[in-house]
Amino acid sequence: MDFMTATTNFVVPCFNAEDTLRQCIEGIQACTGELDLVVVDNGSTDQSIQIARSTGCDVISAPHENVGGVRNVGAGRGQGDFIAFIDSDCVLPTNWLETGLPYFSDNNVAMVGAYHYVPSERNNWVEEAWSFHMISAAQHGEVDWLPTRALLVRRSAFEETGGFDPALVSCEDADLGYRLSKRFKIIAVPELAPVHLEDPQSLRELFFKERWRGASGLKVALRNLSRLSEIRSLLVAVYYLLFTALLPVSLAWAISKSQTGILVVNILLLLIPAFLIASITSIRNGSLRRIPALFAVFLTYFFARALALIWRS
Repeated sequence: MDFMTATTNFVVPCFNAEDTLRQCIEGIQACTGELDLVVVDNGSTDQSIQIARSTGCDVISAPHENVGGVRNVGAGRGQGDFIAFIDSDCVLPTNWLETGLPYFSDNNVAMVGAYHYVPSERNNWVEEAWSFHMISAAQHGEVDWLPTRALLVRRSAFEETGGFDPALVSCEDADLGYRLSKRFKIIAVPELAPVHLEDPQSLRELFFKERWRGASGLKVALRNLSRLSEIRSLLVAVYYLLFTALLPVSLAWAISKSQTGILVVNILLLLIPAFLIASITSIRNGSLRRIPALFAVFLTYFFARALALIWRS
């Protein structure tokens, strides 16, 4: 197959993305290769639909779907051999297709993309710390799953595994990846990393984004308990949920007994894991100055993922 003449159907799910959608679409349109592009709107109330249409894109409405369902709607609209799922706040490098498509010369490869992303240049300390973590944790080569920021998927494999689970509020990318990786290869390619335009700008924003991202985490983890990464993530979330729930009890004990020991231990058990991971990440990457920012970011992340276990959107 001449991959550069094969049609790739680009699917951009969209919800109130007027600030980034034009950059996303123009980045896709600048890519080298045969492509078809559709924006699937999830019920936007801003100018997203108008912006998409002004760039010449087809727009499909899917207002009552979870994000996985939105992507499935877009995938079902095309017939190309490959499907590219691109988040509306991501901008692709112009050689994205010509870099990614040749990996499919191996018939066992079902998906390629980047585990990490290129941060924007807003220089906010939360965004800088979070993107530093994402880049330092990035995996290369064969992996179990890839985030849906910018994914290139073989259509036949996607359809054979049933696409995204439309019932999942989030974590649909991990769920799809785990199902695909049972039968096919998934390859993380650093050169396919997009520029991500909307990293969290505050700890509050990070908390709410990660609480949402973890909303279906328990369901996906329980489906994949044979995977060490899922067991580890689940245990960390349960750990933080448990010791956060015990805080009021520890505080009440400290007040009623005039003994603060249990309260101090409870607080330390919440702080120490985040501090240790921040320290290890900083030391491994030769940047000790990042420890305070990474500590704040990891602590916020752990609390958000803990609450996601019991939160319902």
